[in-house]
Amino acid sequence: MLKDNATLKNSELIELSLKMLEQRRAVVIQSVFEQAPVGLVLLDADLKYSQINIYAASITGHRPEELIGKYMEDNLTNYFQAEDVKRLIDQCKKTLITGKSFELHGLPQESKFNKYLYWDCQIWCVKDVDRSFSGLLLTVKDITRHVYGHFRLENDLRTLFNAVSDILCIGDLNKIKMVNPSVKSILGYTGEEFCSIDFRTLIHPEDLPSTNNKMHSLAQYECLNKFTNRLRCKDGTYKWLEWNVVQDEQSGLICSVARDITDKKRLEEELEKSNRQKTEILERITDGFVSCNKDWRVTYANKEAQRIGKKSPKELIGRTIWELFPDANKSELLQSLQKTMAEQKPLQVNYYSNFLNSCFEFHAYPSPEGLSVIIHDITERKMMEKQKEEIKKSEEGFLKAFKANPNIQTIKLLRNESYVDVNESFENFTGYKREEVIGRTLADLKICLEPEKYSQMMERIKENGFAKNVELAFHAKSGELGFGLMSSVVIELYGEQCILASTVDITEQKKMEKELDRLDRLNLVGEMAAGIGHEVRNPMTTVRGFLQLLSGKKEFSEHSGHFSLMIEELDRANSIITEFLSLARNKAVDLQKKNINTIIEALYPLIQANAMKHDNYIEIFLSDVPEILLNQKEIRQLILNLVCNGLQAMSPGGKITIKTFTEREEVILAVQDEGKGISPEIIDRIGTPFFTTKENGTGLGLSMCYSIANRHNAKISLDTNPHGTTFFVRFKVV
Repeated sequence: MLKDNATLKNSELIELSLKMLEQRRAVVIQSVFEQAPVGLVLLDADLKYSQINIYAASITGHRPEELIGKYMEDNLTNYFQAEDVKRLIDQCKKTLITGKSFELHGLPQESKFNKYLYWDCQIWCVKDVDRSFSGLLLTVKDITRHVYGHFRLENDLRTLFNAVSDILCIGDLNKIKMVNPSVKSILGYTGEEFCSIDFRTLIHPEDLPSTNNKMHSLAQYECLNKFTNRLRCKDGTYKWLEWNVVQDEQSGLICSVARDITDKKRLEEELEKSNRQKTEILERITDGFVSCNKDWRVTYANKEAQRIGKKSPKELIGRTIWELFPDANKSELLQSLQKTMAEQKPLQVNYYSNFLNSCFEFHAYPSPEGLSVIIHDITERKMMEKQKEEIKKSEEGFLKAFKANPNIQTIKLLRNESYVDVNESFENFTGYKREEVIGRTLADLKICLEPEKYSQMMERIKENGFAKNVELAFHAKSGELGFGLMSSVVIELYGEQCILASTVDITEQKKMEKELDRLDRLNLVGEMAAGIGHEVRNPMTTVRGFLQLLSGKKEFSEHSGHFSLMIEELDRANSIITEFLSLARNKAVDLQKKNINTIIEALYPLIQANAMKHDNYIEIFLSDVPEILLNQKEIRQLILNLVCNGLQAMSPGGKITIKTFTEREEVILAVQDEGKGISPEIIDRIGTPFFTTKENGTGLGLSMCYSIANRHNAKISLDTNPHGTTFFVRFKVV
């Protein structure tokens, strides 16, 4: 009896312990249920809420206790679309019948901010151990962020798809299903038009076989890289496209990228055409051309190179360049070519080949890929040079005399009149160096100012074999005018008929003749002035005196204007006679040592005032110059005349520049204006008495300047152009 009591107590304790364990488990499960990071819903067989945690209840904005015992369908209808609620209820009923779990992905719920939330829902069938309860367990998870991330990714991919400048298209072997907008800018079709066209009908007929072969091989290789074909544009033209194609193994979809390479193809065709043209040029040139790689192996040789090497293309291509010139393998040529390859600098070198018994001039042009060599056969040239050297030695005595002759000496070929040689006197006379003249003609140099007269002389030389004392005018390289007295004779020289011409420089003689002629005119005028000047002035003085006397009488007062006019004209005539007398050759002049700058500075206010009357102005630049023998009165008159001429030659706003400086033991006075210059036709008449271009001029102003300069042992020269004239007066320093 005691034993039975003890057994009873033990069974009660065990039962109590089990209950306690069951309660603890229920507490733990309830805690997990409430704190789970996802929504948990327990439904009974009627789909009423049996249990729901806070996460799940918050989806509809309720507390858990508000939902217990209510139908889930009634609760969800206010928060989800009717079709989505129906789909969920139908699936729950199906799970209760079959016992199979089910998942619903991306269940949308519109929030109060017009933004959709997305939920994943999993449904399980649950039963108690004793099968007294049968219902459903739903887990609900917020996947809104994931869905929107997927939307953004899809949108980014679509943006990228539309933004790519190449054509992107997706489809299968039979039809294109999707294409980006670049198809419009490249081929002219809209996306809808392009997808509706059988792709193969757009392929150029010449490219269709190769394209079909490529597409058939796609099944084997799953991708195609950089194959090209031509597609017809909407306007009927064709464009070259370069394709990269990949096929998805699971779906079978083909993704293609096509790049427009029409311009590239055009450039390649032009480059190919250019290369063909270059090859044709290289084949036609008279020099040999060989290109070789870094291993010295020939990659190209033109016909002339084949002729030089006496080998066919098959015997040259792939062989080393040394097989073209076998004896060069250990020569200076080899070292030179190796050096130019190493330094990557062009090279020119001459080489005599004993093997070919010829002399060649090599022009080598290196590059990182190899070497290009132009081979010029100079055997004949070398022979000619050798012959010329022999002729040169045999004629050395003649050439010494030729070079040393003080006269201008030239040798020209009779057949084309090109210069073979000139001496130093020719260089001094013309300003051209010997190297500039050899091989050129007188017409090329354009230094003869009388081409017709020169041509007539050449005709006499070719007809008679000589011509004597032909006067010709020349201008030097600097433009300076010169004169020569030329005599020519035909001689045998350098192995052919040549013309030896000897020219005497008579430039100074011509200048002296011109100066003497001018001085003779001045002397004549001076003698006339000395002879008649005083005889004319005396009666003029008497007439002027009576006119002044009569103009003072009352009975002639009404004619006072006429008397004044007559007196002014007499004074003007007297002024002309005074200027005329100053031209006298034997006029006595008192010369004293003075500085010309002092005279200019004293005159400056006067000439500046005169310039301002004409709306012009004066600038002076006076350098330190030594004293020279001058007559102050006459130099003042010379300066005033030159400045007055300059002012009359300019328009308002012009400038007269007066300068002094020293040059080669001379003091130089320069007066420069900004007029229109002096016409070449009248330059030789400048300084001639009574010659003038002015309407009211006497033509004595510059004549007086030349006379004053002559009495000071000075020279006057001028430089003129369309922008002005400069007179230079050169005084010798004693």
